[in-house]
Amino acid sequence: GTASHARLAFILLDNAAEVIMRRNVEVRLVYNPFMEGVLMKWKEILRQHPDDARARRNHDEVATKVVTRAARRDLARSFDAKVDFIKDHGDVQETESRVLKKLHRYRNELYHRDRIRPETVRSACLLYFDVTCALFERLTQYTITTASAHNEAPAALRKFSARDDAAGYPTEQQIAARLRADLGIEDAGLKKILAAHLASRLDDMDETISRVGQCLFGVIAEAASSGPWRQTTIHLAQWENGNLPETIEELLAARVRYSEADLTAWRQKVADLQGVGDRLGLFAAFADIEDAFEPFEEQVTDLDVRIEHELELELDIRRGK
Repeated sequence: GTASHARLAFILLDNAAEVIMRRNVEVRLVYNPFMEGVLMKWKEILRQHPDDARARRNHDEVATKVVTRAARRDLARSFDAKVDFIKDHGDVQETESRVLKKLHRYRNELYHRDRIRPETVRSACLLYFDVTCALFERLTQYTITTASAHNEAPAALRKFSARDDAAGYPTEQQIAARLRADLGIEDAGLKKILAAHLASRLDDMDETISRVGQCLFGVIAEAASSGPWRQTTIHLAQWENGNLPETIEELLAARVRYSEADLTAWRQKVADLQGVGDRLGLFAAFADIEDAFEPFEEQVTDLDVRIEHELELELDIRRGK
């Protein structure tokens, strides 16, 4: 129920998802050494008979089934490589793969940068829980065997078994269904939370642009929040050259990536979230909007921080510090 617990849960869920994918990759690679040996044999044949068309076809067919050493290194260390691998084998769809990668980027922000958005992390956790359950019940893993003569499942697993087979091992589907039972994911509530989160960040961006405009140009809040002063601030946040142009007209004429039209379009896309049906599609759309405006959000925040720093320096000079 707290942001700290949600943060820990999110990191653990991400680990669970990656372990499930890693085990699936291992199953798919179990015959790879054999196929590498077959490929080497065809290479030897082609060295002796370079014009043998049948040997060339067989070589090329086997080559498509071999996972190279470089690819295996990527699969061992990269979350995204695992996602792409299982997607290429048809076990997850494009939308699901995008959501998995986005959720993993959230995990990296939590773990490496200690960045957390309390208003959405719980919903993201619930979604990740559901996605991880789907991976667990769908992806092939190594079969677990037991030496028990009665094949009786341990107590930790028996609670997931069907009532008429309480002693047996539960299926992946039974385990996933039991785990999902108390999740409480409600699509309408998820839409409301994710849309409110994006709208709040866009509101903060608008306020920052107005505040920066007031500081830079000495205009009143209403003037700084619209018209040429606002456009100037938007352009200035994206200015990457060392020297500023001599006039505001030159600054406004400069080609930049983002404009007022983008801010309007992002708000419209947030409103359009209400029309998205399934929760995976919802989170994918949410992630697309977030990815679209985050670079500009960072530029505006950076400009605001730099101006605040300059104002503090000026105040210190005036105070004789």
